[in-house]
Amino acid sequence: MIPEYTSCQEGCSGIPFFTVLMTVYRVTQRQATKSLYCHLKLPSTLLVRMEISKLSGIPSADLCFHSQYMHKPILLSAPQYHFNYSHTRNMILCGISATEPVGVDIERIDTNITIGNMENVFHPIEFLYINNGSSAPIRSYRFYKIWTQKEAYIKYLGTGFSEKIQDFNTLDSSFSFHLHTWIVNDYLCSMFLPSLSNPTIQLVNESDVQHYFLNTFI
Repeated sequence: MIPEYTSCQEGCSGIPFFTVLMTVYRVTQRQATKSLYCHLKLPSTLLVRMEISKLSGIPSADLCFHSQYMHKPILLSAPQYHFNYSHTRNMILCGISATEPVGVDIERIDTNITIGNMENVFHPIEFLYINNGSSAPIRSYRFYKIWTQKEAYIKYLGTGFSEKIQDFNTLDSSFSFHLHTWIVNDYLCSMFLPSLSNPTIQLVNESDVQHYFLNTFI
């Protein structure tokens, strides 16, 4: 058992539902056996459209998107809504905010990951924190915690890996107060938000998205 993570289920206390929404979406195992990128591209797009449409009241078909520098997506139809998403294997994480930019990342925890040769991507304090874990599961958790938090931060910035990720320390209070990390099954999710608010988290199934669009267009 890993004692260090924070976890939140649907309906947990936090800021109002319409301010920050974190959606974790699971696709079927059958789909997950296809190309990892291609099989999640369409579900990711549909999930974003569904959640923004529900929050904004704008029909999903009328939502217009654009890509900024380093391909960070923005919503032209209602610029006050900020969103970001990440996917891995058969899970998608989508973050939506009505007030400020947001960055998210999700990774499946692999307890067999080799950490020793990754010193060049972590701040020295982060690398020490990871390797000081008392067991392999703890070290794996710490690795994915730091990695997803770094990804969430640079996705919030919209800079991609042009940002030198080893130069900033996510364990520093200037970062940690803005980071939210939790586990869903074997997947670790992280989010960066400029404010000190807590997100509302919901779980969405593949059938929820299918039913939404079938009811919308029939």
